[in-house]
Amino acid sequence: MKSINKQTIELIGVIGIIASLIFVGIQLILDRRLALAEMYAFRAEARQANLRTYLESESSLKELVSYRQNHLVGTRYNLPEEWKIEQDPIISEARRLRIEINIMSWDNLLYQSSLGLLDETAVRQGIEDNFRMDPGIAEYALTAPAITGYSRAVLQEIADKVANEE
Repeated sequence: MKSINKQTIELIGVIGIIASLIFVGIQLILDRRLALAEMYAFRAEARQANLRTYLESESSLKELVSYRQNHLVGTRYNLPEEWKIEQDPIISEARRLRIEINIMSWDNLLYQSSLGLLDETAVRQGIEDNFRMDPGIAEYALTAPAITGYSRAVLQEIADKVANEE
């Protein structure tokens, strides 16, 4: 009788240890996901802050426009035709920067939703609404170097959906 009670207690103890190890393992996985998402968000925010500094003054925008024209920076971006005919290059550059900031936000949101931290349906709907308002944004977003392969695939899927609805 004593050996059966002892074995039962030992079995319960072993099961408890295994359960606690499983719990710790799951907790480590979740902590890692959160840490990755936080690091990704910090990098995106740092880049967005850099871009916002150009939007703070016209002289900064003029300097950026001049630099890009003289060094052919950004020539690989597929700019929509309606953006190319704008008369004021400062306005064009400001628009481009604002859209780049949005694209980085979308990339961050899509990354977080891929980790299961956000509702991907809501994120996709927000992007889809932006693409409908200005189809040129989709064209530009798909050439943006700041987004990941996963985000690029999702953006392409959304752009195709919007294009097929028109």
